Amino acid sequence: MTYKFLNFEKVESTSDEVRNVILKDSSQDVVVIADMQTRGRGRRGRRWYSPPGNLYFSFSKTPAINPAALGQISLVTGIAVHHVISKLLPSSAQIALKWPNDILVNKMKLGGILIETEQFPGREYATCIIGIGINITSSPEMVAFPPCALRDYINGLPDKDELARNIIDEFNRCYNVWLYDGFEKLRSEWLSLSYGLGKPVSARAENGFEIYGRFLTLSSDGAVVICDDDGNEYLVRSSEITYL
Repeated sequence: MTYKFLNFEKVESTSDEVRNVILKDSSQDVVVIADMQTRGRGRRGRRWYSPPGNLYFSFSKTPAINPAALGQISLVTGIAVHHVISKLLPSSAQIALKWPNDILVNKMKLGGILIETEQFPGREYATCIIGIGINITSSPEMVAFPPCALRDYINGLPDKDELARNIIDEFNRCYNVWLYDGFEKLRSEWLSLSYGLGKPVSARAENGFEIYGRFLTLSSDGAVVICDDDGNEYLVRSSEITYL
């Protein structure tokens, strides 16, 4: 799998830059790495503070697959990031994946993933633009979970470009499993790496209804299954999950 790699000192958003490149030339997938972002964003449009020293990159992927399955890409990406980051950390640092897009270490947020999809002219299938941020030297305060950075756990910090390439290589491996073997195998692995499985949670459904219960499992398509005290099960695909 070949990518067009582009490095920038500063961009508004690496995901926006990927989009701009594809609009000019959609012949191959694109990777954009930046030293800093001036308008970085996370899920639901939240600002992603992006000072120099951390890793900010986005890349594109256009799977020939039913669009309904594209929500699983965030979980596939999380597994890949987990595989790479866990090799850098000491055994005392417990890395976990918080549905759908957070990377936690010892219950603190090390990074996040943002998936945006777009139908570009000339492409049969929708393209996923996958944005990843990893705190390396600094940990901006911006989330419900306290932040952390790799420097809190290791002395020899990784080269940012090499780290991005390692994550993409591992993503490609996980992506091929997902694309050709289906989500079930990766679903089982994601659950084994997850934060909060079995814990009490709440979520707001799209109709505004508040759901309370336990994080029971993932559905076959990657949604969170919440089981309330009466044994009723609810699927959550786009809401925020709050741990109680």
